[in-house]
Amino acid sequence: MRGYNAVFECQTTGSRPNRYVEGRKLYDRLESYLKRVAMAVYEEARDLPDGSIVGFYNEQRDRWNHAAKRNRGLLRYFERHWITREMATTKEGANRSDICEVVDLHMKLWASTVFEPLEGRLNRAGEEHEIKAKGLDGESE
Repeated sequence: MRGYNAVFECQTTGSRPNRYVEGRKLYDRLESYLKRVAMAVYEEARDLPDGSIVGFYNEQRDRWNHAAKRNRGLLRYFERHWITREMATTKEGANRSDICEVVDLHMKLWASTVFEPLEGRLNRAGEEHEIKAKGLDGESE
């Protein structure tokens, strides 16, 4: 509820000179929170054996995607007004690349914090699972 109130206050306080600062602060807090959550998922996955990492990864990715949709709904007003306006604002002659929509922020942080560090292990575990499923591991003939 505090997050909703912060968005509401940021967007409805009229045209104050520090409105950008409040919007940026809210965006940075969201990004910081999501990084912490993604890092906790990575740290938990890092310690898992290869055999169970794919299932854990898929479960956590589904939860992350669901949270992204929920957060987008919660922050819809903020996204529609502050984020869209800031993305359209040019910075040094180009569109802003440091700000993105809520769902895109979720996906960007998931990819950089969880997927990329685990990609090699996920690929190996997937290949091992595929080999066992096809019966090509030499154990079944």
